[in-house]
Amino acid sequence: VTVEREAARAESVARLFADDPRLTVLSGDWELIAAHAPFDLLFVDAAPPKHHFPERVLPLVARGGMVVFDDLTPLPEGTETHDPLRSFWHGLPDWTVTEVQVSPREATLLAVCRVSVADDV
Repeated sequence: VTVEREAARAESVARLFADDPRLTVLSGDWELIAAHAPFDLLFVDAAPPKHHFPERVLPLVARGGMVVFDDLTPLPEGTETHDPLRSFWHGLPDWTVTEVQVSPREATLLAVCRVSVADDV
């Protein structure tokens, strides 16, 4: 499931993958994706949920699922608390978060919603 804000781009992607029933292309605001949640893997590229409303991402992810945030500027180790996005995700008790520097100017944040033994019972 993917959401594209630009209608023409969404239509192009839908046409490109028209023969693949596994893909659903939505046109509009990023929050449309909530109707298809929860996800085992959620790639968040839209600025609002990434930088302004990270708490709205939490219910979209299944227990044991992963959230990926790209296009981040690498920070020196130990300074995550100076960035609101990183601070939010690192502060969640049921999540394991790590950052991968993918180039000298770009990093990706990976957050996994942990499953406890009680969740499996």
